[in-house]
Amino acid sequence: MSAKTIDHMGFVLKDTKKTVEVFEKLLGVKGTWRKHETEKVILGQVTVNGIRFVFSEPYTDDTRWDAFLRERGEGLEHICFSNFDFDEMVNGAQSLGLKLKEEPTRL
Repeated sequence: MSAKTIDHMGFVLKDTKKTVEVFEKLLGVKGTWRKHETEKVILGQVTVNGIRFVFSEPYTDDTRWDAFLRERGEGLEHICFSNFDFDEMVNGAQSLGLKLKEEPTRL
């Protein structure tokens, strides 16, 4: 079995561009940000020690990210793992009594 690794961590926040700029200045990394018309979100990202930090800023009030902000405020939305058996991970989480808020997504 191969080692499980973190592919990226997704955060929902109110100002993607500012967050990317802070990471760039603080950690000396290069980041990007762009408007994603289909998802109605401004996406930003930086990579630190091989782990991508993905930032999502909704720009309309009809997205899952806007709902996240209203319900929970800014913060970590998800962690994406790689190198694992997808069905085994989902079944294992459910067998531990963990509830899935959304249907699992394979990318």
